[in-house]
Order: sequence, then structure tokens, then C-alpha cells
Amino acid sequence: MRGVALLVIWIGGLVVPLLRWSGLDAEDAAFFGSIMEVGVLMFAAGLIGGSQLSERFYRQAVRSQAAVEEAPDSAGYPW
Repeated sequence: MRGVALLVIWIGGLVVPLLRWSGLDAEDAAFFGSIMEVGVLMFAAGLIGGSQLSERFYRQAVRSQAAVEEAPDSAGYPW
């Protein structure tokens, strides 16, 4: 997922040159470029944050599963 976020950031870097080549006025290109870059960066930050959060939840689930499997059962019954 982090690789996808880096790809999104790289594509976001192409926004400004593409807007300059599009034939828009300099003021319009700057306005649209700034909005697009902020949106792309926020999307990439969301991808990275979601990736970190899912990895944290996965590690916590693995640790709790390992703790349950290692805990001795006092009565011998699963309930």
C-alpha cells in the first residue's frame, strides 16, 4: 500500500507540468494545480495512515491469538 501511495505522490508531481502544457492561463493553472496537489497529497497520506493502522491491528491480533494459545487452561474445558 505504501508503494501505491508513493506512486500517487509521483503522479501528483506531474499535475503542474500537465496544467502548464494544457494552455490554461498561468493564474488558472496555479489555482487548479494547488488544489490538485493538496488533494493528491491528502489521498496519499490517507493511504499511508491506513496502511500503518491495519498493520498495527494485525500485529495486535497476532499477539492476542498467541497469548490465548499459550495460556494454560485450568479446568481443561474450552468453555
